Amino acid sequence: MNRRPILGQTFSAALLQALLCWGGLSAAIAQSEPATPDTEGARLAARLLALRPAESFTNSGVLQLRDAQGKRRAFPVALATTVTATNWSSTYTAPTVTNVFNPLRIVHTEGRPNQYFRLESGRPEPLPATAVMSAFAGCDFWLADLGLEFLHWPGQRILKTEMRRGESCRVLESVNPQPAPGAYSRVVSWVDIDTGGIIHADAYGHDRKLLKEFEPKKFEKINGRWEVKTLEIRNTPADTRTTHGGGASPYNAR
Repeated sequence: MNRRPILGQTFSAALLQALLCWGGLSAAIAQSEPATPDTEGARLAARLLALRPAESFTNSGVLQLRDAQGKRRAFPVALATTVTATNWSSTYTAPTVTNVFNPLRIVHTEGRPNQYFRLESGRPEPLPATAVMSAFAGCDFWLADLGLEFLHWPGQRILKTEMRRGESCRVLESVNPQPAPGAYSRVVSWVDIDTGGIIHADAYGHDRKLLKEFEPKKFEKINGRWEVKTLEIRNTPADTRTTHGGGASPYNAR
């Protein structure tokens, strides 16, 4: 049975806005260009980056963390997404956690790099580009994960087509042009050909070894459509894991 992920309005909506739906093709990439692995990869990344929420919304959920010793903890997290005529932003708040990047606001503007802000007493303070490979609220989700930085990298390439989790997928490789120590050097994503949903992604460190795995884990059929209920990210070297689930109406379809 095919369980096709559908985007919902939840904590991870900003992340899944690109990961779980198709978007319009960027006008910057002409359809008349020859179909090569590089041009096809750039087109696919542009489709995902062109997505934006249909309207503003707020929601909440729970982040569950498991450390290398198997100890678990959980804390609530809230998401406020604001859509304007020129851009859209997502503000993440974990009210019970003290962290330099919490609350966090990410502003998405088509054709421009993401902007990251720390909200100090409600005032947005711009964060440097070096901060994006840092953890949000001490969990395994980095700022770069929430902002989908890998889709902004200039190197995008289709590696192959293969089956993954029972679905025919295009495998997209995104290459970081300047990977710093501790940062991602590349991300490999399996994109469902039929739905455009990313059903798995592997992120590699600057040493080219596997660093993280991203995967929607649990689905539920609502109104005849399969929707993601649980999203998990695993840090392989640290042997840690963060799962997002729960909250009000998680992953409800738009």
